[in-house]
This record gives sequence, structure tokens and C-alpha cells, in this order.
Amino acid sequence: SDLKGTGSFQIWLSAADGANARAITREGNWQQPFWSPDGRHIAVSARINRSAFRILVMDAEGGDIREIAQPENADNVHPAWSPDGRSLVFTSGEGKSGALWRFAFAT
Repeated sequence: SDLKGTGSFQIWLSAADGANARAITREGNWQQPFWSPDGRHIAVSARINRSAFRILVMDAEGGDIREIAQPENADNVHPAWSPDGRSLVFTSGEGKSGALWRFAFAT
């Protein structure tokens, strides 16, 4: 194939019919977006100017991007919201070892 990618992914939003598509991220490698139960936030695994993936949370329009507390030098991936939206679980690992982590938001 002659197709060549950038090796990175961005997050796009659009209407249900695909209209008005727009990227809400521009730099880095953004993967595994997961909407919060209330639809107000997106948790994502991203690699931006680092060698490891980090778990970030942003508002539904791509603003107010925050990094949650997580292991520093590991790849942190596969974020998933709790049903009540008060915490995130994710996988954190280096090499062949990994663990499931939980981050609870302050209430």
C-alpha cells in the first residue's frame, strides 16, 4: 500500500450523521477515548512529548485537559469510567508486568 500514516491518532467529534466533524486534539498520540457517564468529559490515553502513555481527562469539547495521578514511567492505558463517574480504572504497566489502577475524583 502507498498509504503512509503519521503514527499518531487524534480525537474527532461530529454530529450523529457525521456532519460538522472537527478535531478536538492536534498534537501527540491520543487513543482509547471513553465518554463519562454524564457525557461531560472524555478520559483518554495519550502520549504527548513523552515516551509513555498517560491518562488525561478533558471536557467534552476538548478543553480543560488534566492529567490524573498515575504511575510515572509506565504506559497507562484503557481508561474506563465507573458507572457513577466518580472514578476511573486503567491499566498501568512496564514491559510484561501490569496492574489495574483506580483513580477517585474529589467530591
